[in-house]
Amino acid sequence: MIRYALRSLALLPPALLLAHFFGFAFGHLVAPLHAARNPLWVGVVSREPLLPSYLEYLAATLRSEPVPLPGSTASEGLAEALGRAALNSLGLLTIATGLSVAAGITLGLLAVRRDPPHVATWLTAIATIGLAVPTFFAGVIGVFVVVVVLIYAPGRTLILPLEGYGWDAHLVLPVVALMLRPTAQIAQVTAGMLVAELGKQYVTTARSLGVPEPRIARRHVLRNAMPAVVSTIAGSLRLTAGELIIVETLFYWPGLGRLMAQALLPANSSTLPETPLFLSPPVIGGALLLFAALFLLGNTAAGLLVRALDPRVR
Repeated sequence: MIRYALRSLALLPPALLLAHFFGFAFGHLVAPLHAARNPLWVGVVSREPLLPSYLEYLAATLRSEPVPLPGSTASEGLAEALGRAALNSLGLLTIATGLSVAAGITLGLLAVRRDPPHVATWLTAIATIGLAVPTFFAGVIGVFVVVVVLIYAPGRTLILPLEGYGWDAHLVLPVVALMLRPTAQIAQVTAGMLVAELGKQYVTTARSLGVPEPRIARRHVLRNAMPAVVSTIAGSLRLTAGELIIVETLFYWPGLGRLMAQALLPANSSTLPETPLFLSPPVIGGALLLFAALFLLGNTAAGLLVRALDPRVR
């Protein structure tokens, strides 16, 4: 397990550097193509070769020279803006993932039937709906419900904020949108693995020897099912992090996903000006580096936890 951790940490710096270079290269190479399609855009200020431009930017970063945030009139630089956006996204992601894990495992445990071992039909229905509904659609449904209540309830004020930032009621709609799919997936895998373990021979043998049922479930069944559940949680975390781009843009949450969307999505009309962040190589490279760090560190933590729980993997 120590060897796995050291190997993963050793691969982290080159992987992050590669992700940063790909993000920088995308913005650098695509910007002239977009400028040729939209002559009104003035975002391309230089067409130097890619490698010298990247090495110059990297050298300035290593010298700790401040890099301004494109289009910003404040004193906040690019590093500060990326750090603040990353903290906002990490907080939103942590809350949504924590609630998804708690709700998913609870639903999975409640859906297990022991004689004979099977999964309750109500969980199949819930999991099907949760896995089939896209995250952005769940967010739109939440906005629709709030608007309908506001319209058809005379004298009622807005029950939930539809957009904006705040660690209060502003969290409800984006967290619910992010929770739907991972909760269903975790519940489905938890129930399926527990049912599979309950049908194995060692459970029958333990029951025949008079081992109490709670002890069988706690010390054997749950322990053998947890590695698969942990792997599912790690996969859900990666997908949920990718969905931050959609959810944060929909609810105007000032996080890393919305920053990435501003850097990648052009204006809706050719007559509208692009945002100052659009196709900025430093912005895309920095945001992609932070997303890659989240994915890689999450995979490493999940791998270590699985190896700690399952001696067969070790």
